[in-house]
Amino acid sequence: MTKKTRKFILYGLILGFLLAASGFILYALGWSFNQTTDGSFTFRKTGAIFLKIRPGDALVKINGKSYVQNHGLFNNGGDLTKGLLPGDYQIEISKENYGAWGKKLTVEAGLVSSATKIFLFPEEISAEPVLRKEAEKFWLTDNKKEEIKSLFYSLKQKQLKLPGKVPIVQIAPYLFDATKALVATQKAVYVLDRQNFSLEILAPISAQALAVNDSEIVFLDRQNNLQIYGLANHKIMEKIPLPLPTPLNNSEQLTEPVEKITKIALPKSGARIALLTKEGGLFIYEKPENELKLIAEKIKEFRFSPDNKKVAMLTQNEEIEIIFLEDYRRDFEMAAGEKFKLDLPKKGAPLDFGWLPEILDHLIIKYPEETIIAEIDSRPPTNWWLLGKNVQSFAFDNENNLYFLRDNQFLKVVL
Repeated sequence: MTKKTRKFILYGLILGFLLAASGFILYALGWSFNQTTDGSFTFRKTGAIFLKIRPGDALVKINGKSYVQNHGLFNNGGDLTKGLLPGDYQIEISKENYGAWGKKLTVEAGLVSSATKIFLFPEEISAEPVLRKEAEKFWLTDNKKEEIKSLFYSLKQKQLKLPGKVPIVQIAPYLFDATKALVATQKAVYVLDRQNFSLEILAPISAQALAVNDSEIVFLDRQNNLQIYGLANHKIMEKIPLPLPTPLNNSEQLTEPVEKITKIALPKSGARIALLTKEGGLFIYEKPENELKLIAEKIKEFRFSPDNKKVAMLTQNEEIEIIFLEDYRRDFEMAAGEKFKLDLPKKGAPLDFGWLPEILDHLIIKYPEETIIAEIDSRPPTNWWLLGKNVQSFAFDNENNLYFLRDNQFLKVVL
């Protein structure tokens, strides 16, 4: 082989390497040849779709074409489909005996559009009967609350020698003992022992509204002070004058104090406290900053999300909205203070709703005849699944298991 030939081969190999390396780099950056609708080819920067589905053996279709899920080593249990031209793609996911999921995702050049909280629920949700006495250890049904109210009136007169029938602000479980309940009136909070038929004053609190968590009672007194009562040491831990409120996206303070608070709620963790007025104003008190923010109006009911970063709200128009308390940058983007309405079928006015604790970003919603599970995603449509019919009420135990009361029978739901 001549010296000239060897040089020719060497230069050819170097050129081939450079071309291949350039091709790999361009491919890694999202550039590729793609066939257009008229059959020609174009060299364009593409995007990708990342899906994370439970259960993982579902059928995936993108614009009607079936795709085999490929759970790569670095895909964190999800499926990445690359080389997609910018545009809208209709995603359809199905599995035999499960409800389907569908959504239109927009692909942008050089970016990944994702849906990582796709849960398919069985078409037939199984439920196991449980004993009433087991369910009532953690669940205060409406009937049980009426029983507690009657017992409270009786024991208050007989044991404490005080007027029996007085307005009751709230009845809540006593988290240290399943046989007891907290009963709050406008002048005091009581501990009612349902097993030993005894009643004691826990704290002489004059409350407009109160909330209870694992360690404390938070209440708003008649002078608009937030007071925090420790359940472990049985004393007032903090007394905080409620500040003047400000709108969430406005630094200008309102001039009137918040009045006529009808409900206080605490998340499971964190320093936020929510307050709802009689007129439907929903406020969030940020304890570290000592700030009270008006986040929504014309609200009937609300629920904190398990991560304490979102609030589900039932409006006076019988619609469910989700408001974000912090910036959200995941499958879709929402700034703090932004909200969106769930696109749900017309099934009558929602009677109750709550977050599914173990399946993030999903709500359970009870209508007059049906109870459904709905996803939390601002991108239409809102996927939902039928959970059960003629459900009287639902609740979660301390281990986040879901229970139904249907036809006066307690059922443990298996999702």
